[in-house]
Amino acid sequence: MAFLAGCVLFSLTASSALAESKEELAEKLALGGTAPFKEMNILFESTAKVQTPEANTEKASQVRMIRGEVVGKDRLLFEIRFDHPPVLDRSSFCLYLDIDNDTATGRQDEGVQGVDLMVALETAQGKSPYVLFKNPDFSAENTKVRAAWDGPNLYITLELPLPDQPSAARVFLLSTKDGGASNFRTANDTLLELVPSDKSLPPL
Repeated sequence: MAFLAGCVLFSLTASSALAESKEELAEKLALGGTAPFKEMNILFESTAKVQTPEANTEKASQVRMIRGEVVGKDRLLFEIRFDHPPVLDRSSFCLYLDIDNDTATGRQDEGVQGVDLMVALETAQGKSPYVLFKNPDFSAENTKVRAAWDGPNLYITLELPLPDQPSAARVFLLSTKDGGASNFRTANDTLLELVPSDKSLPPL
């Protein structure tokens, strides 16, 4: 399977504490306006006890909610909401996507079977977001990513080949602290409906 570094198009800021206006976020994410923020549906919502600020400092940041949607032609937008702003210089995050919802394609490792691509945010190393490819249908030539923080919320937008018929993709997120000393992972059976869209958005 292909395993290639993806396009790096936007550097994450050093701190997630400073909230920005939706207009500023939309510009950073090339969304052509703020409407896509309202279009996202809830994909995952944790019922666990809210993580304390102290635990957020010492352990992997806990995800409270994931929202996502097809917001334009071949464009996905995700909002990952944490209980508190993560400590970025000690944390890393990975968004796993099984675009075809088929465990026979993509990665075959236990626990991540079927994953076609991963968006890695190694903020502890100060790296920009990049994509790791595990399905030859996706590559650096046809897949681009941007990400931005707004307080405890992480926004990720992807431009990639999407099915031309209604289907579903599987999505989950891994949050780690101090190189894997502490981990938090959302349910790996969370589904995102892929409804084709002809809406044009600014290119990434």
